[in-house]
Amino acid sequence: MELKRLNDKLHSYRENPRLFLKMLVGRSSAPWLFLAHEAGIRLRLATCPHCDSHTVSVEYRDGGAFIPQGKFVLKCERCHLVFTYPIPTTSYLDRYYNTEFNNLVSDLKRLEDERAYEHYSQGTCNRSRELAFITPYAKPPGRLLDIGCSWGFMAAQARDLGFEAHGTELSRGYSDFGRRHLGIDIRSGSIEECNWPDSFFDVLTLSHSFEHFSKPWESVRELARILKPQGVMLIIVPNYNSYLRRRLGTGWRWLNTSNHYYHFTQEVLNNVLASHFDILQWRSEEGHYEDKTISGFLEPAERSACYQAIEGSELIVIARKK
Repeated sequence: MELKRLNDKLHSYRENPRLFLKMLVGRSSAPWLFLAHEAGIRLRLATCPHCDSHTVSVEYRDGGAFIPQGKFVLKCERCHLVFTYPIPTTSYLDRYYNTEFNNLVSDLKRLEDERAYEHYSQGTCNRSRELAFITPYAKPPGRLLDIGCSWGFMAAQARDLGFEAHGTELSRGYSDFGRRHLGIDIRSGSIEECNWPDSFFDVLTLSHSFEHFSKPWESVRELARILKPQGVMLIIVPNYNSYLRRRLGTGWRWLNTSNHYYHFTQEVLNNVLASHFDILQWRSEEGHYEDKTISGFLEPAERSACYQAIEGSELIVIARKK
């Protein structure tokens, strides 16, 4: 009787699979997706993009500040990858990063002067903290690539430390600015499209860019290819297992499905990197943006314990090529 009731209900979703997705929140999807198939509903969420598992559950549906209409956050029950659905197409990514993404930020016009680097490198674009994560393991001189480098400020600061600094950036507007105003060699496109030589870099940095990759587990092979043997890599991503994500839910700013396609935990990121990299250090902080937010919930000692447990809003890993 229960199975018939569910099947009848699913037939009502035939013309509106979005309502079906909303109904799935918090449920293991396997039996429901089977019934959905029987009802004639075709839902691409049935397959995890990483391991091809058909056991997927819905973590969050559209709604809230950072999950726009038609977007969902799903979790694979086999490999535990959390990902945005629907996964964006290549054409969408190109349009987003070269039109909509540029339109989100008006600072580029204000940066068109010779004082830009001095001003912004001491403010929100100061990346001395991130470079300090690297220098205990890889000191200049050496060749460093900042992947997803935006305007190129971290690459410029790495150059100031003595590195030969380069960058990659999907947004052509940002990469043009970095080349013209900061003098950084920034290539436009994905890491695969940039065609760097084998074993070319001593250091790779990916600060809040890995979650934007369309297939990060495949890009890891390219990262390993262009890094020298025993080269060092820094990755910083939003931490899906963070205190603030659990506390704020869809109000957590890093649960941004417009351009965050994967939502990493320590377990999943470790599994993605394991075939090509050895982990040197895990750490967690709030980063540049969330200190004020978490201070409203936790006292200093509690925040320290939170970071020790790798539950800050940033998940930080330093790895060495095998």
